[in-house]
Amino acid sequence: MSTRDRLIVEISYPPSGVLPTASGAGRDAVWLESQERATAGDRWSFLAWDPYRVLEWTPAGGWVSRRGESARDLPNDPWRGLEAALAIERRASEGPPFGGGACGYFAYELAATLEHLPVLAAHDPGIPLARWALADVVYALDHDAARAYAVSSGRPEIGAAAERRAHDRLEAARAWWNGALRHETASPRATSPPLGDEPPHRDGLEASLDRAAYGNRFARLHDYLVAGHLYQANLTVSFEARRELDPHALFRALREDNPAPRAALLAGEEFAIVSASPEMFLARRGSRLVTRPIKGTRRRGRTAAEDTVLAQELLASAKDRAEHVMIVDVHRNDLGRVARFGSVRVEMPWALESFATVHHLTSTIVADERDGFPPLEAVRASFPAGSITGAPKIRAMEVLADLEPHARGVYTGAIGWIDDRGDFDLSVAIRTATLRGDRVTFPAGGGIVLDSDPDAEYREAWEKARGLWAAIESASHEASARR
Repeated sequence: MSTRDRLIVEISYPPSGVLPTASGAGRDAVWLESQERATAGDRWSFLAWDPYRVLEWTPAGGWVSRRGESARDLPNDPWRGLEAALAIERRASEGPPFGGGACGYFAYELAATLEHLPVLAAHDPGIPLARWALADVVYALDHDAARAYAVSSGRPEIGAAAERRAHDRLEAARAWWNGALRHETASPRATSPPLGDEPPHRDGLEASLDRAAYGNRFARLHDYLVAGHLYQANLTVSFEARRELDPHALFRALREDNPAPRAALLAGEEFAIVSASPEMFLARRGSRLVTRPIKGTRRRGRTAAEDTVLAQELLASAKDRAEHVMIVDVHRNDLGRVARFGSVRVEMPWALESFATVHHLTSTIVADERDGFPPLEAVRASFPAGSITGAPKIRAMEVLADLEPHARGVYTGAIGWIDDRGDFDLSVAIRTATLRGDRVTFPAGGGIVLDSDPDAEYREAWEKARGLWAAIESASHEASARR
């Protein structure tokens, strides 16, 4: 086979309710899983098995390798460096949409490499601003067809050595998968514990902004809105608790009780990321670009009747519709920077999507990318998502960095995969927790406009966060029971 060919074999599709969590799949394995597919979820889930290289980027050090090998061959620029590491060759491919390349994240503060935002650059999340695991073996699960595949590229070898590696790795991966399925069992669907409309003032849960501090930041942000500096900005609160958690246990708890179309587990030695995002940031298939912003939220009802009322209230809300239109315009403008003239269009505007704890409004925006751009230029042009910054986007990021007393880190950045043939699929990293040592951090927020109410907005931030908190408590209880 040639350097860029891949070996693909069909493997057993897991029984209903049974999916490995990447435990045992290598210390840097990554799960990108479509857990909820009744709405806008993708049909595919992917497991990057035993990655051969792990790269991290920091402003001070540029790219470094976690495996000890040098990364001096890579440009220090985070975007161009990752392109070089992947040696992306833009061309169509057969088989699953992701069959080898990189899985990882871009943190929100990476925006400071794209715009002059010194106040944002001063925020230190305590983790690398980018972390990508390079995978030559990928498991791809097609949930629509109930079929699964193992794909092996032979990278980083070339020529005959790549052929031998691809074959040997594929056989080892197939054996691991069969063993993993034999040891996994379907777990019963959990039920979230009752949670109030405000963050609990117990159980060790801390907030970077309590209700009074949030009101103060809200008032300052409102002044910017009154003065016309901003039309909307996404103010966030960072929640943190002291919990020693197994990231795989937290991922299982989220999967059972708060499934999401773009869930992710990035387990590492120094920190781990667990995400249950409902929002697509940006995807590319060939030259077609797709983004699907979320703006507009209501909690789920406690009864079927209340749930219907809340969903209809969201659909009928002029305020939420106006916010949504503003953010759709931001996303359209971002795509316009790399799109063919006249190709940017909105499909399925103002669609209602319902998840375990909230209803959302979404719109789908598509465009055709112009030729001649570097492989990740569309990501650079759109990062971070307008739905979690505001309008105008750059000014909103500047103001928010001044108002928020915390770094966002991976939260509101992007998580996903980048194929070494140029396609990619990235989520907006909301409903996302970072685990470091005995601390777990999970921010949440919402869009603020001129007629927003501070009490309602603070409640909304908690409504978005409490599904994660319930999963954290469940995983914590599981850990305690095992001690």
